[in-house]
Amino acid sequence: MRTQASYEATAEPDPGMLIRILNLFALRDHVPVRVRSRTLGDRLQVAVDVHGLQEAEAELIAAKMRALVGVSAVRLEQMAFSAAA
Repeated sequence: MRTQASYEATAEPDPGMLIRILNLFALRDHVPVRVRSRTLGDRLQVAVDVHGLQEAEAELIAAKMRALVGVSAVRLEQMAFSAAA
C-alpha cells in the first residue's frame, strides 16, 4: 500500500544538513511535495512530505535519516491513500 509520508527532523544547523536529508529521497527517485526548514536557536527543524512511498520504504528512509550525523530526532507519520483510477 502506498502512503503519504510526513517527516519531521531536528538537527544541528549545519550548512549541508538540508541537502543530506533531501538526498535520502533523491537516491530513491522520490521528489518531495513539500519541504520546510527553519532554525530555532541552535537547532534546525526540517519537515518533508512525500507521496507514493511504500510503508517499508518510508520506515527505511526514517531510519537512514536518524543515522545522519547531527540529526537528534526524526518523527514519521504515514497516511494510506488510494490512487485515482
